[in-house]
Amino acid sequence: MKNKKKTDQDKRSDNIVFFKLLFIIIEALLFIFAMFKFNNKFLLFSTLALALVFTMLFWGKENGRIYLPKLIILFDVVADIFITLGVGIEGFGEYKTRVIGMGAFIVAQLFTSLYVVAGESKKLKLYKFITSLALFIALFIVLVILRYNDLKLLYVEALIYFSLLITSLVFSFVTFRKNPLLPLSLLCLTICDLIIGLGFIENMFDLSDKAFFIFLNHFNINLPWFFYIPSFTILALTIRTHYKYVKKEKDDKEDNDKSINDDTKSKEES
Repeated sequence: MKNKKKTDQDKRSDNIVFFKLLFIIIEALLFIFAMFKFNNKFLLFSTLALALVFTMLFWGKENGRIYLPKLIILFDVVADIFITLGVGIEGFGEYKTRVIGMGAFIVAQLFTSLYVVAGESKKLKLYKFITSLALFIALFIVLVILRYNDLKLLYVEALIYFSLLITSLVFSFVTFRKNPLLPLSLLCLTICDLIIGLGFIENMFDLSDKAFFIFLNHFNINLPWFFYIPSFTILALTIRTHYKYVKKEKDDKEDNDKSINDDTKSKEES
């Protein structure tokens, strides 16, 4: 029976490796076509949808906290339905649709914040919350000073999102040992969003004639998605890495509890 169980686990592990390789290969092909052949929004979106499908292969209570990356990518999909695909809602204009999309991105970042500090101490979680709040307040003050007469909800949403993202990136390095791929994913996402943010700044202050923005606009590829696709591809792969750590953590705790119980039992018998 023990050998059979081991064989079943080996088969399951082989299946996971196969699906991981298949996922990486398909994402790489879609990435190449989307970047260098067909700059099509539906092709770009399909890379994100595929990442969501991949995460759904992992289910079960034994998988610990892996529901978080599923929720992150799910809300990214929802956000990009409105922002990338431009799907509208009846009675809503383009601006309100983008506000809804940005709201979904914020929810995704809230789940990212939870994922970064999952299983950590309450003290670290509190530090993460305070740091995010302090960064938002500082950025909001700057926004009010610069755009007092044109303060839009979308700008405030962008600040909330950016505050959560930057602090998640920083704290992901603190919790690196639990999820070594997560900092790389968040770094790619940060670069993507910085490029998008620079585009907003360029339009907001009419800086298109400046050398830096001329250089930035010189690329013949979709530069934000060049970093966005690797970001959620790596995020989807963290689901397995994090599962292994959580499982090891659980097994170590069970072994420790068993050892304590055995010691107690031995003392009682003696």
